[in-house]
Amino acid sequence: MASSRSRLRDARLLYLIYIPALIAGIVLLPLWLPEILQMAGAVDPRTVKLYEAIAISPNASRITQLLSWPASSPGESPLGYVLQFPFVAILGFAPWAARLSTVLFALLNVFLFWRLTQRANLRNSVLAVVLFAAIPIHYCFAVEARPFELGVTAVLVTALCFLRVMEAPDIWNSILYGLGLLFCLYAVPRSVISGVGLALCTLAFIQSKEVRRSLWHLLPATAGAALLYLPYVFWPHRPHLRYRLIPSDTYWLSDTDWPMVIRDVTGGGNAGYVLTIVLTLGVGVGLWRAYRYSAASQFKRQALFCLFGGALISLIVNLIVDDTSNSAFEPSQMLWSLPGFMILFCAGLDWLESISQFAAWSAAAVFLVFCLIGDYTFLTSRNENIHRIAVAALPEVTPNACVVFVSERLSPFLFRTLEPKLSPAECEDFFHPRIVMLMHPYVEPSQRKDAEVYFRGLNFHEVKRIDTGGGEVIVLETGH
Repeated sequence: MASSRSRLRDARLLYLIYIPALIAGIVLLPLWLPEILQMAGAVDPRTVKLYEAIAISPNASRITQLLSWPASSPGESPLGYVLQFPFVAILGFAPWAARLSTVLFALLNVFLFWRLTQRANLRNSVLAVVLFAAIPIHYCFAVEARPFELGVTAVLVTALCFLRVMEAPDIWNSILYGLGLLFCLYAVPRSVISGVGLALCTLAFIQSKEVRRSLWHLLPATAGAALLYLPYVFWPHRPHLRYRLIPSDTYWLSDTDWPMVIRDVTGGGNAGYVLTIVLTLGVGVGLWRAYRYSAASQFKRQALFCLFGGALISLIVNLIVDDTSNSAFEPSQMLWSLPGFMILFCAGLDWLESISQFAAWSAAAVFLVFCLIGDYTFLTSRNENIHRIAVAALPEVTPNACVVFVSERLSPFLFRTLEPKLSPAECEDFFHPRIVMLMHPYVEPSQRKDAEVYFRGLNFHEVKRIDTGGGEVIVLETGH
């Protein structure tokens, strides 16, 4: 009983610290490009005018638009959008409202990861959960209005169901595992690689009769999840997004960018390099210990190896897919490897604690300190604030003025989503005596120059320039 009360006290203390940290993130950070583009699918169709970007009817309902918008982008699924929609529909488009569903899933994930530590028989579950909650790659996406935290939920649920199949292979548990994979596919499709990787890693223990029995349950469940996702993949009305804006945290996997992959395994800017090195060492120790477990700890050995293998397969496959397809790599793809790597890392800490408590707690303290440094870097380093640009433009939009969203592409949707009042003021022609140009941080220098040269050619001259939010508002008037 004392042990149960102690665990309950630790859980309350953890949430007492974690909830304010999440609140700080959703309140302090301005919405940025990917979050705004996700929210665009939930705005009144008459305001955001998504029919200009994808092939849907101008009179489409909000629900039709909500389902069509994620389907237009490669690698997107609708579940995160659908779960976010009630919050923004009821509470509005404030950053905290848009991110509320993400925060709720982050809190759920702390519990699910704690359950995973219990299933993997880690001795210090509370420490493992603290490190999992604090690591920058997780905290970053726990306070953003994107579906990635939902994807982490799906990965954790799938891992827990997988371990149930390994421990008790029966039809019910295999159905749960298949539903976990389906959850991954409809949350963030690439998160499923981690779950499938778990099943593939059972091949390392194929000599065991129990594992072979588990594998015969895992394979049909995997095939069933894939079949249930196919209707969405081949949805005949799937629209196509003709162009995209690439967020600033993405990069191409060229020779010069590869060191950034090491950083982004754990996130947090330069602190990520140290964190990834420490994490790698801990994972190596955890694997070495798992290899040396006795026959009495066979299930724990299998669990640790499969969790590590699923994480590693997910990391490698995501890197290969982005490299071979010449797509920009997004650090969010590292999230699907995080639970497995953190379990192995904490297993390594367990072994170190059995030798020296001081060494184990010192290593954990160093890791936690760099986690907090990385979290602070994340909270204080984001300079783009597209909403601030839109707000700065509003006073300049007088009755004789119209608005130009420079660079076209998805630019209008960013500003229409954040400030619907700008939508009716958009220029249909350039016969107004006053032009207000809005430039977000992703406008390229050549586009900026072309816009300014074009309006000078129409005899407009600059009367005001406002630098704000990483972009600009330029007010032009006709010459006299």
